Amino acid sequence: MGFFALRDIILALVLFFCVNLTFFTHLPVTAERSISVFLLDYFNKNSDRYLTKEEVTKIFIDKYLYEDKAIEKRLHEQIFSGNISQEGEKYKISTQGKNLMKFYKLITAIFKIKKHFD
Repeated sequence: MGFFALRDIILALVLFFCVNLTFFTHLPVTAERSISVFLLDYFNKNSDRYLTKEEVTKIFIDKYLYEDKAIEKRLHEQIFSGNISQEGEKYKISTQGKNLMKFYKLITAIFKIKKHFD
C-alpha cells in the first residue's frame, strides 16, 4: 500500500478523532456549558467585591438559567439527539433516552459517582 500501511492510516484516524473529541469537550463545550466557568467569569467581572452564596445562586438562576436560556438549549439538543420527544409544550423521555440513562446509571455504579438522578 505504499509508504503507509492500513494499520498506520487507521491509527492516525483514531488518534485524530480522539484529539478532536478531547479538544471540543474540554474547551468550547466546557466554556459554553460549565457552571464553574460561568461562576468564575462572573467573579472575575466582579473581582472588586465579595458575593454571598445567596447572591451567587440568584445570579446563576437569573442569568445562566433564564437570560442565557440554559434549559431551553438543553431541551432542544436532547430533542434533536432523540433522547426526549416533544408534544406541544410538553416533553417526555424517549426509549433511546431511557437506554442512555441505564448506561449512565451503570457508569455511576462502576465509578462510584454521586448519583444525582436516582
